[in-house]
Parts: sequence; C-alpha cells; structure tokens
Amino acid sequence: MHVSEQVLGADGQIDPRLLDTIGRMGGDYYTRTTELFTIPRPS
Repeated sequence: MHVSEQVLGADGQIDPRLLDTIGRMGGDYYTRTTELFTIPRPS
C-alpha cells in the first residue's frame, strides 16, 4: 500500500481524520468517514 506523507500523523501512523475516505454500503449507497468516535473494547 502507498500513502501520501500528508495523511501520516506525528507518530507515523495513518491518521483517519486526514483521509477523505468513502465506503460503499451496497447498491447505490455510499458513506463518508467524517465523524469518528471510539468505543472501548471489552476486557
């Protein structure tokens, strides 16, 4: 995979907030990842 350095965070990892990603939901439906949130993993 190749990514632009412009989407890397300070830690060198891809920062999803800097991507303008689009996901296909099915049929003619698509979604954007403009609202990010986290959910803690169960222990």
